[in-house]
Amino acid sequence: MYEQIKQHAKKVFPEECCGFVLKNESVFECENVAIDKKVYFKISGKDFLKAEPSGIQYIYHSHTNGNENFSQIDLKGLANLGYGLILYDVVNDEFKTFKNE
Repeated sequence: MYEQIKQHAKKVFPEECCGFVLKNESVFECENVAIDKKVYFKISGKDFLKAEPSGIQYIYHSHTNGNENFSQIDLKGLANLGYGLILYDVVNDEFKTFKNE
């Protein structure tokens, strides 16, 4: 699963990638529909509707600027949705996970 996220991030670099990890631990890649894809990510409502029946466990995205920590927007905005978060920092090749409990 982590290798798939890493490959997705490298494929779209220097833009941020985004997607879901489903309950069966498969990766559901999404298109980043944010206006400024190099700084932000946004997942479309259509992708949420496609993935939800399979059970979204985590929302993942990448940082492309060497910031290896979740931003306040990540933690406040996404954590309120009730999913865990996975962040992949492309520059430092590091993962962080936030489990929403």
